Amino acid sequence: MESFTLTITPKGQYGFGLVLDYLRSSPSAILERFTDNGFYRALDIGPTGVVVKIKRENLLLSCDPLEVTVWAEDLSFDIIDQIKKHLCQMLTLDIDGSSFENSLVHDPILGTPINSFKGFRPVLLGSPWEAFLWAVVGQLIGAQQAKTIRHKLVNLRNWKLEVQGYSYNLVPSPDWISQQQLTTLQSIGITRAKATAISQAAKAITNGTMPWTNQLIKPNEQTLDQLQQIPGVGPWTIAIVDLRGFGNLQRMPFGDAALQILIGRHINPQGERLSTKALTSYVSRWAPYGGWVTYLWWLQAQTNLSERSLTEPKKKVL
Repeated sequence: MESFTLTITPKGQYGFGLVLDYLRSSPSAILERFTDNGFYRALDIGPTGVVVKIKRENLLLSCDPLEVTVWAEDLSFDIIDQIKKHLCQMLTLDIDGSSFENSLVHDPILGTPINSFKGFRPVLLGSPWEAFLWAVVGQLIGAQQAKTIRHKLVNLRNWKLEVQGYSYNLVPSPDWISQQQLTTLQSIGITRAKATAISQAAKAITNGTMPWTNQLIKPNEQTLDQLQQIPGVGPWTIAIVDLRGFGNLQRMPFGDAALQILIGRHINPQGERLSTKALTSYVSRWAPYGGWVTYLWWLQAQTNLSERSLTEPKKKVL
């Protein structure tokens, strides 16, 4: 493996510690290996994939650069440039978050989380395909159950890169998924309907009938339209792929249960969960920052869950 180290300076003040907090508590972040001041993970970039280590000594709010070390079988300048652009989009390093914070810090609902998590920015998944795969797996089940199935799917493929004595899994590719029997996917807890949707999307990408890219850029609308034609792929899944995969930071997944519950607790006297229609109507006041707001609420929800796990008494094992 060849290695190369570069630095990336974020635009504006960046709270890297908050980004690590989000990733550590996210049920979708299953490929990362964390250190005290950063993380490693593999990405499907280039002919054979790469492993990146991203770190910054200063975890607090600052403009300090991130240090990125890259390992790959063949590190050309083109691959290094591609990785740099990929990480800028993945960690939202190329957009100054102060415009979002300044616009909504006085909002009666958002003001408190914005001040609590100042400098936090959206963190995309490793690719649009990863976002699609994890979204379909997570449909209509609990976060921890979805996390378990994602781990099983990654282990089923067993596609790894070895760096410095550690193994780093990559997400199963569309090509590999398209070659699997539905029963193989069902054997790890994926329902037949979900397995069918994943398989159909993988085959459409592999044979070229659905245009696709692993780059974290806004796709042609035709791509999302074709994706939604697949049975089992609805508006929530499309919104998640658009937001967490392609990085459309104006997009909010209105059908997201966590958002409906958490925002409902803040705006309803009884704390009732909002319907998709009610959430869509209420959050129009936060446009065009729907994606930023979504990530902020997700971080809040994950923080609440982590705090409860620390304060709740442990159950006795009999």
